Amino acid sequence: MAQALSPHSGEKHWHLPAQPKILAKIEGLARKPNLNISSLSTLVAQDVGLSALLLKSVNSVYFGLEERISSIKHAIALLGMQQTLNIARTESLRRTGGGETHALADSRITERSREVSTMCAIIATECFDEDQISSELAYMIGQFHDCGIAILMRDYPNYCTSLDDLENKFWPDLLAEDQNNQTDHGMVGCLLAENWGLPDPVCQAIRHHHHIQQSGEESRALVAILQMAMHLFNVRTGNDDREWENNIDHVLQALEIAPEEVEEFEEDVRRIFHERNAHAS
Repeated sequence: MAQALSPHSGEKHWHLPAQPKILAKIEGLARKPNLNISSLSTLVAQDVGLSALLLKSVNSVYFGLEERISSIKHAIALLGMQQTLNIARTESLRRTGGGETHALADSRITERSREVSTMCAIIATECFDEDQISSELAYMIGQFHDCGIAILMRDYPNYCTSLDDLENKFWPDLLAEDQNNQTDHGMVGCLLAENWGLPDPVCQAIRHHHHIQQSGEESRALVAILQMAMHLFNVRTGNDDREWENNIDHVLQALEIAPEEVEEFEEDVRRIFHERNAHAS
């Protein structure tokens, strides 16, 4: 059931979907010290869409298997718990969208988040030790940073309409969309993330992901990772990248990258991303 939440009295309520029960159960199993794959596979098998995604992932070229996997239990064993959880979160987020009404927008949001989250994980691994900023948290901020868009498109008819336009290939200016509709996709995303029990640094990074100067100490590195990933996405797709120019100094400081090292660092991230993408396609 959706929860109507608003941070300001008198403001239009945002209808936030509750965390799907199956995702909550999967995360509960993931936190247990001794993971029972049989219990997890039984749970996943109850969800047709999630089961199909897991099988599609494990049967991709990335794994190079000679025989197709049809067993959910076998798929989870090969994918591992973290990748299984990532797929479950991606599918759960996709279902928060507008259904057939915003099918194209939902697809674009999902595809962009998939690319950005993969880049975030790579950047985190290149810049930090796992005990400083884990690739899991970095992937999560990439997944969830724009999760407020689909909710706002449902509640505000004029919000991000270009995402449903087949002729428009560019990502909308979200800060302008927020201003025009007197709303805040970062706040909505933060509330959804809190509602779904995501770690607080991720929630706060979602809240301030366009304004690194406003982020707190715990979330600043995540915002910097995301800003770098969004910059690389914008360069590849020809989208407006003015935000990068405004934040570059703060991002490089947080990632501990010297200005003269930026070009080489970006090339390394692109290379690793393309290698992974080539294997997974």
